[in-house]
Amino acid sequence: MITIQKLSNVNVGTTSLGKYEISEAGKALAHIPEFKAFFDADFYTDKSMDILNRANGINSRLRSATYTPVVFHNGQRGLSKRISGATYVVTDGDYDINPDAWTFFVVMKPAVSTNEFRLIRAINDTTEPSPHLILSASTRTLGVKPHAINGVSSILYYEAPVGDAMANKPTPQLAIFSFSTKRGTTIRLSGKEVAFSSTLKTPFIAGYKKGEWDWMRNAHADFGAWGGLNIDLTLDENKQYLNDLERYFMNKYEITA
Repeated sequence: MITIQKLSNVNVGTTSLGKYEISEAGKALAHIPEFKAFFDADFYTDKSMDILNRANGINSRLRSATYTPVVFHNGQRGLSKRISGATYVVTDGDYDINPDAWTFFVVMKPAVSTNEFRLIRAINDTTEPSPHLILSASTRTLGVKPHAINGVSSILYYEAPVGDAMANKPTPQLAIFSFSTKRGTTIRLSGKEVAFSSTLKTPFIAGYKKGEWDWMRNAHADFGAWGGLNIDLTLDENKQYLNDLERYFMNKYEITA
């Protein structure tokens, strides 16, 4: 995010300087601390192999495929990707995750697939505690896995009732995964806490540094936005930040649970 200092009672007279307009996302989210990644469909150029991280102003490189622009039910822009062979819209993690406190979020309308969607995952296989956040192929289950090995069971998960999978929802959904050694591990879906464990407090040991993890493996959905923060938004001291983030995205995409 760009930080601007506002000076009151300053008259600059006639000037050719440009005018800076603060975006709606900036108004809603820029005050939230430790925002490390924010990818936004509104800031993607069609057919580009780069996508802007709005949190740091730096482009991230897509490995082997591009997104296709789509429009959601309320006219908001989205980015679509369906799994096709080895063509993935994967980008490398471009910051060090705080192993002791983190949050990841994604606005998406997924489709049923043959593969788990991995919002984030450590690149190298390891059985040590490492990043691995998923949505099941059926789109019914959001899960936190203990490490990066394929096929490992989730240590915390939310499974929607039969017939209520995310693919069946009329609007995109906002999924949030949060962790801290202070509170534990949490999954939220569209403004509601759907899974929580106060005992899952083991921090990452491997695969959490810049370049050691990646985003969007097996993407099979229409996406509005996704990102990460180095704080646990579910801690009491961060609840207002959580409310602000959820309110912004749920209003923008008119999300219904």
